[in-house]
Amino acid sequence: MTALVLSGGASKGAYEIGVCQAVLDLELKIDMAVGTSIGAMNAYVIAQGGLEAAKDVWLHLRTEDVFDRGGASSGMARFTGIKDLLAARFSEEAVRASDIDFGLCTVRIPDGADIARAAERFRHHAGPLELSDLEDLKPEVLRLWKEDIPEGRMMDYILASCSAVPLTIPYTIDGETYIDGGFSDNLPVSMALERGADLIIAVSLHAVGRVKLRDLIRADMQKKLIYISPSGPTGNMAEFDPENSERIMRMGYADALKTLKRHGFPK
Repeated sequence: MTALVLSGGASKGAYEIGVCQAVLDLELKIDMAVGTSIGAMNAYVIAQGGLEAAKDVWLHLRTEDVFDRGGASSGMARFTGIKDLLAARFSEEAVRASDIDFGLCTVRIPDGADIARAAERFRHHAGPLELSDLEDLKPEVLRLWKEDIPEGRMMDYILASCSAVPLTIPYTIDGETYIDGGFSDNLPVSMALERGADLIIAVSLHAVGRVKLRDLIRADMQKKLIYISPSGPTGNMAEFDPENSERIMRMGYADALKTLKRHGFPK
């Protein structure tokens, strides 16, 4: 089984779409797509065969389509039109019916945590946040496959995985609070290993978030890993711009072709 594992990185995620196009052009069959944050969103569309529609979305997506920076009293952004935009183009039912497995990583903050106070603290945090910065909130890491996600809530869990505090406010599902999976595992290779993948194509966007090196080493030692990452700059992760998306999509395609051919694909 071949797994596509996609990292978080917000607007840098257009690069992953280029990688996916190269994988398909080389006629590699994808059996599972798993990701964190924007990687979860991209994995969701790949799992339902929505690559062409995804390219069209990325080539028109602007920052104001994703974030409402004035919609939160904390000064952090809220998700606005992105949920409706994705719902109009992509179907949870198609993912559930697909032969391609789908998984994501997010972090749940237990009931009773003072998330408002924490959010204000995060907003003034200097440098990237780590899961250890949240220890007083007792975070729970969730690695979910499609059968673990309640019916009708898949997009909510994807947006939960994308909730990169302090860029955005935490995401709420049924009264429970969630934040970006990148705080725990921004490139969830371990999920593919535990699901029985024989080949793992892992795409790292070199963005803020924790990457578990031991999982990459374990996959590499088992001769299962193909690692792909940008060969050049990918832009500001918080700014969605169609021209930059097109540029880094082309980069992802070229980088993936080069890397996959070096590993002997197509066979």
